[in-house]
Amino acid sequence: MTIENRLGDAQLAEALSFLDRLSPTDRTNVEHIVATVGELAKSFEDDSTTNRGIFGVYGIGGYVTKEGERPDVDVLIVGSGRWERGYYNHENAYPQGRKKLPKRYWRETSGDHILGSLADHFGNNGFDVEIPEEVPDDYTDGADPKILMRLKPQEGYTVSPIDIVYVKGHYSRPPIRTFEDFYRYDTTPEGQEIGKVALLETVVAQPTFEQRYGGPKPTFPFTQLRAKRG
Repeated sequence: MTIENRLGDAQLAEALSFLDRLSPTDRTNVEHIVATVGELAKSFEDDSTTNRGIFGVYGIGGYVTKEGERPDVDVLIVGSGRWERGYYNHENAYPQGRKKLPKRYWRETSGDHILGSLADHFGNNGFDVEIPEEVPDDYTDGADPKILMRLKPQEGYTVSPIDIVYVKGHYSRPPIRTFEDFYRYDTTPEGQEIGKVALLETVVAQPTFEQRYGGPKPTFPFTQLRAKRG
C-alpha cells in the first residue's frame, strides 16, 4: 500500500495557528491524538487488509469559531479504514465476534483501533473516559454516524477536557471513502461547511496490479469468453 499525506503548506500553517492557541499541555494532548491516528494509518498499511482507508484529524468547536480561551478542546476524527485483526479490549474479545458482545462495545470500538487506542492512553494518563449513549446536538450536524468520546481530567490534573467526535466512514450511508466524500457530507442542514481546521489528512491506498507485479493484469480464458458473449 501507499500513504499519501494531503496537507499543503497553507493547511499546515492553519494547523499550527490552531495549536498555538492551546495551552502547552492541551497542545501536547492534541498532538498525541494526531500522532496516534497517523501511526494507526501506518499499521493499517502494514496489515493484510485489501481496503483503502482515509484518516483525518481536525480541530473543531470554539478554538476554530470563537476568540479567546475556551473551557474545553474539541477534536474530530474521520476514519474509513478497517483491519483484519480487531482491537483487543479488557475482556480479551475481538470485535469480529461483536454479535456476542454488548452493542455498546462494538459501536464504540468498531474494530478499527482508533477509539480503543486513545482510551487506553488517556485513561492511563490523568483522564476519565466517557462515551455517552447519545451524541449531543452540538455535534449532530454533518457527516454521520458519530460517536463522542469525552476525556474528563481526573482530580488534581490541571488540563482542559477534550471532546473527540469520531465519524466512522464505512458505516455512513452513503459510505465516506474519500476526503471529498467527507467534505461533501460534513455540512449543516442548509448545506454550509462546518468550521474545522485540518491537522492530519492521510490516504492509505491499495496499489494497482501493475504497481504490485510490474506488468499488466493477465487475461484469462473465461474473461475472453465473456467478452465474446458480450
